[in-house]
Amino acid sequence: MPWYSHWLTKLIGSERLTPRNRHDFIQLLRQANANNLFDEEALGMLEGVLQVSELRVGDFMVPRAKIIAIEKQQRLEDFLPLIIESQHSRFPIYDQELDAIDGILLAKDLLTYLLDKQQAFELIFPFFRECVDPLTFGLGEVSIPPSGILICLHVTFGLGPLRTYQLI
Repeated sequence: MPWYSHWLTKLIGSERLTPRNRHDFIQLLRQANANNLFDEEALGMLEGVLQVSELRVGDFMVPRAKIIAIEKQQRLEDFLPLIIESQHSRFPIYDQELDAIDGILLAKDLLTYLLDKQQAFELIFPFFRECVDPLTFGLGEVSIPPSGILICLHVTFGLGPLRTYQLI
């Protein structure tokens, strides 16, 4: 019996409605939504949770060539235009070469610093995951890092695709 059967039995009140597969489960969620047990937003979140296990890292990571990173020795006035133009929220800080990431700069922390130069900020330290093929390992194969930042290191070529995500 699937892990969600007990929850559904309580929610809907009938064991005969217990789904036998993922498709049945999604249909049951949609039926519960149609019966106003929860709203469209909740339905979207529940369906999204089910889809996460099917994702591969390559589905949502930024390729190495498109990573916008800042060299540790760069002056603020040199990289600030790059940050503004990119409209990204997180930037790897590296020392001389991109494979040597020291941490991640959050744009919101930089904004706070620009308003009040007295307020220092710290870099966030990412989780490095060595993988043979950074584009195809599954998210289920990775424990969630406390920082919410995952960096793939190809066993032969070094830094692979990069993705940051926020823990809920």
